[in-house]
Amino acid sequence: MKYPRWALAIVLPLALCVTGHASPATLETRGLRISIDRASGDIVSLTAHGVEMLAQPSRQWVVRLTDPASRQSQWLDSGHARATEVSVGAGLIRVRSILQDAGVTVEAVWKQDASGGLTARCSVSAPPKAILESVTCPVLKLRATVDGDRDATRLFMPGGDGFIATHAGMVKNPWAGRSYPGWASMQFMALYGARGGLTVQGRDRQALPKAFEAPYDAGSDMVEMRIVHHLPFVLGRAFATPTALLSACGPSWQSAADIYKPWARRQWWARRKTGDAAPPAWLSTGLLTMGGHLRPFGMGKRPVEADQWPEVVRRLKEAFGASGVLLDLREWEHDGIYTSPFYFPLYPSDEEVKRILASVRPLNARATAMVSGLQWMIERKAYTTDTYNVTAFDGRERFEREGRQVCVIGRDGQPDIAEPYFTWDGAKARMCPAHAFTQAHFPATARRLAEAGFAIFEFDQMNGGQCPPCYSSDHGHEPGPGPWMREAISRFMAATRKAGRAVSREFATSLEDPCEVYLPHLDTYISRAGHT
Repeated sequence: MKYPRWALAIVLPLALCVTGHASPATLETRGLRISIDRASGDIVSLTAHGVEMLAQPSRQWVVRLTDPASRQSQWLDSGHARATEVSVGAGLIRVRSILQDAGVTVEAVWKQDASGGLTARCSVSAPPKAILESVTCPVLKLRATVDGDRDATRLFMPGGDGFIATHAGMVKNPWAGRSYPGWASMQFMALYGARGGLTVQGRDRQALPKAFEAPYDAGSDMVEMRIVHHLPFVLGRAFATPTALLSACGPSWQSAADIYKPWARRQWWARRKTGDAAPPAWLSTGLLTMGGHLRPFGMGKRPVEADQWPEVVRRLKEAFGASGVLLDLREWEHDGIYTSPFYFPLYPSDEEVKRILASVRPLNARATAMVSGLQWMIERKAYTTDTYNVTAFDGRERFEREGRQVCVIGRDGQPDIAEPYFTWDGAKARMCPAHAFTQAHFPATARRLAEAGFAIFEFDQMNGGQCPPCYSSDHGHEPGPGPWMREAISRFMAATRKAGRAVSREFATSLEDPCEVYLPHLDTYISRAGHT
């Protein structure tokens, strides 16, 4: 039967709320109300400021269990449970599900929070014969058109400085997911309209590996907002998710940020820096950024010839009234742009780079070196135009000889090798951050760059500290995702800054795209808008 549109508008909210025989268990806080079906444990209604946010009943969690021998996985939710029990206490709802075939019990607990939101935690018992690879909680199937107004609907995701997608942007780019620590710079996302909406936030002081995801489904005009916790590849280990907070927010990303900010500023990564930990003062003097290449373009010329740098910097300062200039100097690597990890001797030579940088220093100009992060370049084809010049590189033999043992091993037991994506790109692996080579590589590189006169060491091409998990058993860490990743990256970031500042007190560290947990080791960062 075909129903008129007005009838669907009445029937749908009722369908969300009446899936069991008994009335749903309900929690309500300031502006937020959640209802959970007592039979299935599904979330059947979620309102923010009186607006229904849920598109359809939502399973609260998903667990990924993997057979250690075959490495085949199954994804299970409460629909696979032999039994589900919902109990209600003072200001909380507890949902306990038994996955009999897997030998696992899952308990989700919702509580009223003093901040005015609702907290969610999910505990999974140790699977006796499987690896618990991930736990996804919460899982919220939300209406992608908030309050019936597509034009006013916005999705905020925590990439870089944060990016916003309109409804049209979600349709165009349906995938929205950011791993943390890494591409996600902070622990919150939000979906809102003209009257406000919902923010889902992490409250994880340990900064364990996870992903903030909100993919769009065009068929149902739905956003599935979820936090996926990625776990070590270890047999028979239980896991309890860090607290997640759901809160009603206003009609802007700033409103969601205001909810997150008080908690974030109390964390260890947000402490005020003083003394040697503070960024060098010159970073706050109002700098104008200027790009430049040391290697000739395809036409045979450089944008600025070696002896012209002082005059170009002087005239640029005069034209813009800038007190200083930050040179984004490219093509200093020995084998061409982004060819990592063997950069030295510099191009065209250590002495020439040092002379160029020294020539502009009296004009209050300093240079950034974009160091290619964890990348190990294996092979790259040449790409040349009049105004571009990417040199060919063949490092296959050296990779087999030296790199394979250093680099990230994928879940399949093979090196994680990425194929070229851009014209300047090549086939590359990534150094495992915990490997001894990697830990020594960054401070040694910082020392030589500082000696050449570079003032900023930027960890490039590992946005937000992004790194794929390593499953090697030979690198001194647990296989798969784990806190070891953040700890190892933090160690070499701190060592890099220390090595550079031993050469020059003006030396600073930077990162392509920020991530809050690495702020203690950074003096600055670069980022870009990503709105759709």
